[in-house]
Amino acid sequence: MSVVAAFARSSPGSPAEIRELDLVRLAVPVRSDAGQDVPAGAVGTVVGIWAGGSGFEVEFSEPFEALATVRSREISDHQPFHG
Repeated sequence: MSVVAAFARSSPGSPAEIRELDLVRLAVPVRSDAGQDVPAGAVGTVVGIWAGGSGFEVEFSEPFEALATVRSREISDHQPFHG
């Protein structure tokens, strides 16, 4: 199953369901910590949770390697980590 097909739809602004190591998809472009624009639709891994889930530190490997702080409303959907 592809990563794209495995995503569960979540409502933006419902961060309680998102945990560290979950995969998230961007609803809108965001600026990386290094100043690069990560495009909408990019998928990354949550590596930190800020302010009780109002924001997340997300690591992206495509279209380029980047870290970005992402607000819960900027996430379109996510896939829980099953390790």
